[in-house]
Amino acid sequence: MNSQPDETPLEVPEVDAFEQRQSAGGESGEEEQRPLPEDVPEADALEQRTPLRSNGPPAAPDLSAEEAAEADAIEQAAGTPGSDEDDYPFAGEVEPEQG
Repeated sequence: MNSQPDETPLEVPEVDAFEQRQSAGGESGEEEQRPLPEDVPEADALEQRTPLRSNGPPAAPDLSAEEAAEADAIEQAAGTPGSDEDDYPFAGEVEPEQG
């Protein structure tokens, strides 16, 4: 049984069909790069062929999963800091028009 259809449905744009045929793991050294359809922008092609990398350190390397979950719960319970009055201190002050 073939898991990939030989033809894509007519309502699927060729760019999307090409993207669907790409492996989720990204390009490997063993895999031959297939040519792109003519209507695929170069930036999209580069994005599809570039593996995801995290260059920075982990967000909180010293926290365990339990501690991170607890910190998230505390943060959510506290709500969003500030208020509309903090963001827009002059919003309530309307000068009466003199006419």
